Amino acid sequence: MEASNKYFHDSFPCKISSDLVKGRILLATRDILPGDLVFEEQPLVSGPSMNKNEEPSCLNCMKMIKTGTWSCSRNCEIIFAKTSEYMLVSKVLEHCQDWKTFFDAFLILRCLSLKDENVEQWALITSLDPNHEALSQDKDFICCEDKIVNVIRCDMEQSHHNADEIRLLHRILYINALEYHPH
Repeated sequence: MEASNKYFHDSFPCKISSDLVKGRILLATRDILPGDLVFEEQPLVSGPSMNKNEEPSCLNCMKMIKTGTWSCSRNCEIIFAKTSEYMLVSKVLEHCQDWKTFFDAFLILRCLSLKDENVEQWALITSLDPNHEALSQDKDFICCEDKIVNVIRCDMEQSHHNADEIRLLHRILYINALEYHPH
């Protein structure tokens, strides 16, 4: 057993390290070829996004759409309309002009739901590095953060969520998420 653990650590293609600006980072420990599996893990949360062409993804199945709406099909629209999330975001969907901020707020709202629904996952997310020092100096980042707080607390009528907690999750996602690029 010890020999296999040693092999695993010696052959693992990356290690966790720290950078003064970026916080925790993943560094290669050997050459990684295209197609090599570095690691595999299930996400704690996932949510919609926009691709490089600013095309949004469906709120139900996450498939990229080009229609400027929030669902890829009538079927996805019906399925998502039956969720508790739809009730929270429906007012925003009716008049959404800033899909990017909406998607960022939507993902943070999913993180906030873990607080009551899955305490272990909530503890994992909130234990991640928010890199407060570096991000506190970025005026554009703070402006984006204020928009997200406003969307969640005012537009989605979730004023019971603490603004500082929303800001913390925004910073955690910005530093630690696979794809989360506000502003």
